[in-house]
Amino acid sequence: MPPMATAESPSMSMSPGSEGPATSGGMDCMTVLLNMSSCLTYVEQDSKLSEPDEQCCPSLAGLLDSNPICLCQLLGNPDKIGIQIDVNKALKLPNICKLETPPVSACAAIGIPIAAPTSAEVPVGSPGITNGEVSALS
Repeated sequence: MPPMATAESPSMSMSPGSEGPATSGGMDCMTVLLNMSSCLTYVEQDSKLSEPDEQCCPSLAGLLDSNPICLCQLLGNPDKIGIQIDVNKALKLPNICKLETPPVSACAAIGIPIAAPTSAEVPVGSPGITNGEVSALS
């Protein structure tokens, strides 16, 4: 089995242009993301929550360890799972949880582009973001 990406290793086991995410054990991203419900209530479009549920950060850490590709799916194709996501809020979540993530440009490298956030709403120094700009792969 190929190694999964970690917060320090942005490589993800999915070829560009492929339709679905590569996840372990045949688990699809919908199942994985349902386990992230404590975070989804915070990053949902029009959510009035000012901070995520206390279970969100451990859930996000688990997602990053086991299926980081699903994070790309959530941010890049939220319509596929039927949830409207506030991408700006979602990109702030790793910083709130004090977690390091691969740059969002890694998602585009595997065929799942993520819309760039507005610089006014993304804190400088967020993982994968420098001075409000989404980092590009070299």
